[in-house]
Amino acid sequence: MSAMPAFDFIPEPLARYRFHPGTMMKDDLRARKHANLGYLHLRLDEPLLARQAFRRAIIVAPGFLPAYLHLALSFGGWR
Repeated sequence: MSAMPAFDFIPEPLARYRFHPGTMMKDDLRARKHANLGYLHLRLDEPLLARQAFRRAIIVAPGFLPAYLHLALSFGGWR
């Protein structure tokens, strides 16, 4: 039987995490969800639905740059 590891208490924080407006992870995850849906529509040769999904991604997270690129590619540069 192996020995239990020793643990100790450290009274001060070892790391901090700060949220900044406009960079919220929740919005980024929602944008990725819409972008992934857009990619699927592009693969299924449904560019109008793909554009809608990419536009939603941009509305949710305007700083999510891949959505802009793929929105532009959906107008003919995808293949």
